[in-house]
Amino acid sequence: MSRLVKIGTRSSKLALAQVTEVYLSLSSLLKNIKLEIVPIKTSGDINHSAKLSQIGGKGLFIKELEQALLENKIDIAVHSSKDLPPILHSQTTLSAITERNNPFDALISNHKIKSFTDLPKNAIIATSSPRRSAFLKKLLPTATIIDLRGNIDTRIAKLQQKNFDAIVLAMAGLTRINQDHLVQYIFNENQMLPSVGQGCLALQTRINDSEIQQIANAIDHHQSNICFTAEREFVASMQGDCLTPMASFATLNNNTLTLKTAIISNCGLEYNFQQLNTNIISHQEAIKLGKTLALKTKNEANSLWQKISS
Repeated sequence: MSRLVKIGTRSSKLALAQVTEVYLSLSSLLKNIKLEIVPIKTSGDINHSAKLSQIGGKGLFIKELEQALLENKIDIAVHSSKDLPPILHSQTTLSAITERNNPFDALISNHKIKSFTDLPKNAIIATSSPRRSAFLKKLLPTATIIDLRGNIDTRIAKLQQKNFDAIVLAMAGLTRINQDHLVQYIFNENQMLPSVGQGCLALQTRINDSEIQQIANAIDHHQSNICFTAEREFVASMQGDCLTPMASFATLNNNTLTLKTAIISNCGLEYNFQQLNTNIISHQEAIKLGKTLALKTKNEANSLWQKISS
């Protein structure tokens, strides 16, 4: 195939590192295609001053990419899987989920610490994620959690200016831009359950272009895709989004698919955790697992869910 395949991405440093990863993976597997990286400035990248909840949520990071895809300006849109809204445009599909990197959240501080418990009692911690914020309030009830947006380098620079005591970021993103040496602590799943798809990349294509779908699917990681499907279905069935303080994290070990989920109040004082396993490994079973845990959560914690989703 001599077709030129245009890969669209946000123009941030992390997004360019991610699309380069995709570019190299596709190039190594498919020698007879031509690839071009097309950076696109999104509304989410331009407006750093307002909270995401005030300007439309993380969907701002994919809106322009999705539009470029529909207008045939690009053929594949590359996203951080954790940024995807539960429902995509009906004329598009996800053709690949890449192998998951470290899915957990990392702490970087101005202080010499070995754990989050070593932070000052009244520490100020910055994050843009409602999920991380809620978990931090649960773990550190005396800390003050503030909103912080911007790319990774901007957030690190603001921390180094000593505007606050610590920041929490995705470990996978820090690794991809070679800033993981700054990490002082990585939260485990019992402390801060990850976001849907955190650590994976998602390749979105047009639903009517089977040729491009096949190209993108060459780098799909089956196990990661199964886990992502279960995680995503839970959030979709709960009618949640990236701005809801909730978590969904699946693992696949020894032919057992395990899904752990959480919803947590913004103050961190109320929460509901769920866990369920299945030994039937398929996308259909992953969807069933997500739906089942969503129903169980609503039945057991409906009042909490109404409070945090309204």
